[in-house]
Amino acid sequence: MQRGVLSRSPWLVVSLVVACLVGVGVLLIVTAAVGEAARDIGVSLASGGITGLVFIFAQSVMAQADERGRLLLRLSSSQDLTGIDLRGRRLPRIALIGKRMAVSDLSGAELRGCRLVGSDLTWSSLRGADLTGSVLTHATLDETDLREAKLRSVDLRNVSFQNARLAGAHMDVADLSGAMLSSAILDGVRLGRIWYDDQTSWPAGFEPPAPDDSVRLIHKGRPNWRDFWVSEGISRT
Repeated sequence: MQRGVLSRSPWLVVSLVVACLVGVGVLLIVTAAVGEAARDIGVSLASGGITGLVFIFAQSVMAQADERGRLLLRLSSSQDLTGIDLRGRRLPRIALIGKRMAVSDLSGAELRGCRLVGSDLTWSSLRGADLTGSVLTHATLDETDLREAKLRSVDLRNVSFQNARLAGAHMDVADLSGAMLSSAILDGVRLGRIWYDDQTSWPAGFEPPAPDDSVRLIHKGRPNWRDFWVSEGISRT
């Protein structure tokens, strides 16, 4: 069983018990005559149960907010996030620049507008992840599972995709300048408008669509991540 399910199960069990009490209370109210003790008991059970459900809901929301706060603190303060589990998480516009995230699970995560510049995601799963509008310049996605991922309006300049699996991935308005795809598994990838240059490497025999110069408009108003990465002294070029 997944850890998230286990962490929520106490609230679920308590909620079910309280809901049953409310149901019993309502049943007693409906079936008992006015003035009978059973009716009074039913009113007490129903009103108390409803109050309990409201309390449980509030506590659950607070617990989730606290958990999210701890996660965001860890993501921002730790450089080594190897093996982190972010399955199905909603983390739009988060910055994970230069992080070590090998063997991590980000499958089904919503990562719209994220900055994964220079991060190492080797052997990680991004299957079904939504990376719309994200910047992954200089990231390492070797051996990564990107099947069915959404890669729309993405900056993929100088990204390494060696042995990455992209079947079913939708790549549209994507800048692949300098990207390393020579050993990527592109069978079934859906390529829309892309831009690439002479430094982009493709698998032998693969014929990409003609480059669309309009794709480079996605960089308008954005930082020059290549210069940033070089200024940090850790450029792969």
